[in-house]
Amino acid sequence: MKKIIILVMKCNIPFFIREEEIDRETWAKGVISNYYPNIKYFSYTSSDCGKTYLKGNEIYCNSRDDYEHTAEKTYEAFKYVNENMDYDYIFRTNTNNYINI
Repeated sequence: MKKIIILVMKCNIPFFIREEEIDRETWAKGVISNYYPNIKYFSYTSSDCGKTYLKGNEIYCNSRDDYEHTAEKTYEAFKYVNENMDYDYIFRTNTNNYINI
């Protein structure tokens, strides 16, 4: 069975934080609770501590959180996943999509 990582980009403002909470309460709930053992869920956002790290299901990226740094934040998330996780596919999305698992 293929190992899939769902990688959801968000930013640290209340609107997107709430959207990611909705994801966790709806379509991502089964993934997070390991109902689908081959699929993992991670959101990613910026970190102000100067490093990229994982806490729970969230990757904190060494990047600014504004629109102009979206590519840098995504790069940092992909780099972290590549260096620390085993997977076959990454499905990268954002908080305003509903994924039919």
